[in-house]
Amino acid sequence: MDSINNAVVPIIGRGVRETGILVPGGMFADSKGGQELVFHGLLWNRQYLMDKIILTAISMALILSAVILLETTEKRKKASSRSLREKGRKGGRSIYCTNQFMMECRLLLRSLPRGCLAVNAGLWVYSIFAPLQYVQGYLWIIMLICSVALFSQMGCREHENSLTECFVAIKFSLVRQMAYSYLWGVVILFMLSAPAAIRCFMEQKFLCSFCYIVFSLFVPALACFSGECSRSRRAFETVYLLICFLLLNMPSFLFQGYVAAVMMAGTVVFLTVALMKRLHL
Repeated sequence: MDSINNAVVPIIGRGVRETGILVPGGMFADSKGGQELVFHGLLWNRQYLMDKIILTAISMALILSAVILLETTEKRKKASSRSLREKGRKGGRSIYCTNQFMMECRLLLRSLPRGCLAVNAGLWVYSIFAPLQYVQGYLWIIMLICSVALFSQMGCREHENSLTECFVAIKFSLVRQMAYSYLWGVVILFMLSAPAAIRCFMEQKFLCSFCYIVFSLFVPALACFSGECSRSRRAFETVYLLICFLLLNMPSFLFQGYVAAVMMAGTVVFLTVALMKRLHL
């Protein structure tokens, strides 16, 4: 026991009472030059408590979003199909944009509720001034959650609305449509990530900036692959919301070298498989 005391006491020094180490009282009271270790109880930490409250609130919102998406998928599918057929019969303004690349952008953005657009715009502006820790741990992830409806339609919109026959009549039209959808998804997700990525780059956190770029390439590829293989939004929505939940609980998970490598490999595989399936339709 004396040998342990002689080894521990010089390291602990005089600041024992301020450490709050939980050790049975009197263990070192008889050692030479030692002091009794006193446990002062749990220290009140307002910031820690607020972080946990915010995390709980966002997690509940995430679960609620998943429930709402599950209940409204069929309604949205029927309404979208009926609307497209009516506009197709009328030949109205839905065809005024002859550029397929720009038309894909319109279709992606139109699927996002205006409330989500407003929330994303406000959070994007706030991300420029907020502490970087909160941007990475909360604001950016909330923007991802609010954008789930935009990415979930990639790869499956044509199947949901029974429009694949129309695309098959035009050579490589399905492949071009998926390529345009993927490119717009990358652009939109990178715009959402731009405040955090640029600020990380300015603070010389180059790995974090690189991970944001890779993530912007990975998510649209995952959306195209999931939508094309399952022909439904639910597969991607489930995986996407699980990723958001993981990032909420462990934001640093994204900023690892091996995670970036896995996402890069996944981007190549998912996008290649999705395009190959489109070629064989």
